[in-house]
This record gives sequence, structure tokens and C-alpha cells, in this order.
Amino acid sequence: MRYEDVRRRTVDAPPQELWRVVEGVGGDRGWHWRSVLWTARGRLDRLLGGAGARRGRRDPDRLVAGDPLDSWRVEQVVDGHLVRLRSQMRLPGVVELELAVERDADGRTVLVQRLRFSPRGLAGRAYWRLVAPFHGVVFGGMLAGIAGAAERAAARPRVDAVTSLYDAVGGEPVFRRLVADFYAGVAEDPVLRPLYPEELGPAEDRLRMFLVQYWGGPTTYSEQRGHPRLRMRHVAWTVGERERDAWLRIMGAALAQQDLPQAAHDAIWDHMERAAHSLVNAPPTDDSLLR
Repeated sequence: MRYEDVRRRTVDAPPQELWRVVEGVGGDRGWHWRSVLWTARGRLDRLLGGAGARRGRRDPDRLVAGDPLDSWRVEQVVDGHLVRLRSQMRLPGVVELELAVERDADGRTVLVQRLRFSPRGLAGRAYWRLVAPFHGVVFGGMLAGIAGAAERAAARPRVDAVTSLYDAVGGEPVFRRLVADFYAGVAEDPVLRPLYPEELGPAEDRLRMFLVQYWGGPTTYSEQRGHPRLRMRHVAWTVGERERDAWLRIMGAALAQQDLPQAAHDAIWDHMERAAHSLVNAPPTDDSLLR
């Protein structure tokens, strides 16, 4: 048995602006709302030996699976689209919270909040009945607060002359060389090569278009393939620690071959690390390349 509480709110902001707020919740920023009920629940959990409501977060702007996030643990991140959390409080069941950025049939940005509770026995069912009447205050307040933060951010004046990293490093030729060097390494790697088809050219084109778009270049990737949804696109392959570490090793070597400013190198590498960790979909094994 599983209970579910789903709420939707149209947000007057671009999806990317809403996503920045969603991915940035918790920690020092908080959850864009205040609730005496939630504060009291967190204090009670601490008294019972649980995580409480304030553990902070690893990175102020980015989330990856496995991160602590106040009283939650990050279970899944679909970049630009979804964050799924699991409560670490002491409860008679399992609580999951999803925050998703979507568009409706009219193209408007929509924030979707899904709260799921899988009760353990009669105590779990009784707990849900007890707290469900307060969800409108607690989670409805959270939904409105996140939407409001995105709308305020979207309304601020923008400086259009800011140079993107794509332009700063020299544009498309840099990413073409980076991806070509990466796939040259993939072609010789015993771990990653079996995951790809015989012809590597199409995969090389897709990665190059994605990186170009991500760092501020032409949006050819989305025009041809739609939303990136990296985790969804890789779910058909088993990606464990061994595959992740091999990917990072080869990408790190390819990145080191590029003549980039240190700040640009560090920014790209940070993205590569987060992306690689987010795509892991298999449990840990003892044969990680880093062990």
C-alpha cells in the first residue's frame, strides 16, 4: 500500500529559472517557506535520535544522488527536470518527495510536487491519517514558496552582455577537440568500448552538441533530440562504479589535453563529475577501478 499527495502550480518563470530554485532548496537557502509544524517535527525527530530537520547540503547549487539535504537524502536527479528525495526522519514508513519541472499543454511552466508514503503496518496508516490534514499548510506552503522564488528571480533585470563559457574558451572547436579526444580513449578502453555500438561517430556528435548547448552555444541538441534527460537516456545500460570511474578517467585525460584557462577547466570538470555520478544506476561492486 502507498499513499500519495500530488500538487501542481503554474509558475510565471522559464523552466530553467524554476529548476535553479528547485535544485538549490535546503541548506542556508531553506525551503522558501516557514512552518511551525515542520520546525516542531524536526525537533521531535532529534529528540528521538533521528536526523532532525537541519543537516545542510554538500554543494549550495548542485545536487547529486546520495547527497544529504537537511532531513532528506537525494535519491535521484534528472538534470533540469526532477529531484526525488527520501526522508531520513524516524517515521513508521518510507516518505519520498518529488519536485518536478514540467510544461503544460499551453507551454506554461508547471511545478509538480509528489509526496509518497509507504506505511509500515497499522502505525504507519494511522500516522498518515493524522498528518494528512496538515499537508496543505506544510507542503502547499513549500510549493508556493518555491514557485514565488522562481517568479521573483525571473522578474529581476538581466545583463545580456555576460559572456558564456562557450564563447570564453573559443566556441565549438574547443568542444569538438575535447569530445574527439574523449572518444579516442573510449575506442581503446576495455570497460567502456563494449557499451557503445561499432560506430562511435553518432555518439560523439551527440555529446559534442550537448556540451556546446550546456555551456552557452547553439541549442542544436534540444532542437534535434528534445530535453537532455541524461539519466533517462542512459537507463538501458548498466552504469556502475566501474563504468563511472572509467568514464571520468578518460574524460579527465581528454580535458587535460585542452589548452583552457584554469577556471574554465575546473567548471567543465565539476560538471563532468556531477554528471557521471548522477548516471550510476547499479549497486556498488568490489571491482571499482578506484579500489
